[in-house]
Amino acid sequence: MSNLLFSPSLTAAETLRRNNEAARVFIARKTACVGCYLTQFCTLEDVAKTYGFSVEEFMSELQSVAQTNSFTLSGAQNEK
Repeated sequence: MSNLLFSPSLTAAETLRRNNEAARVFIARKTACVGCYLTQFCTLEDVAKTYGFSVEEFMSELQSVAQTNSFTLSGAQNEK
């Protein structure tokens, strides 16, 4: 399985479904995406362009949060 969970063509809604920790990135970037009804139509590239930030940095932040969350969850499962 690929380590890359997100791509610029992925919708904001699918991103949030894949990893709800991604909401932290949207909120930290001061977007209105979390809770917006348009997330099913807006791609991550659309979000970055709309809010005027780098698509590459945005993708990197989302990936970082997802990997951190995945590592934390797998570590907790191993402790059981």
